Amino acid sequence: MEAGFSEIELYEPMPKLDGFIQNLGNDQFMYDWIVYSREGQPQLSLYYWDGVRCRVLTEPMDGVCVSWYVQSVPVEWNELQEVVNRHMTGQ
Repeated sequence: MEAGFSEIELYEPMPKLDGFIQNLGNDQFMYDWIVYSREGQPQLSLYYWDGVRCRVLTEPMDGVCVSWYVQSVPVEWNELQEVVNRHMTGQ
């Protein structure tokens, strides 16, 4: 059994984009990332570049607004890892 992780990035029109956010799984960019049944659950985080420096975020940061959804259901940041682990293990 395989479980995939996908993302859709939507940006509002802006005259100047000062940064970007990208999903990470085990500190790897998650463009088209598959977790096989023999692998452990991915540790999720965000790669954030604010136009000056880059950081890996493992918890919310002031000024960075992120909405997470699992199976189209909104999930709080502090619950995301647990919810993804439950879905991927079939619980």
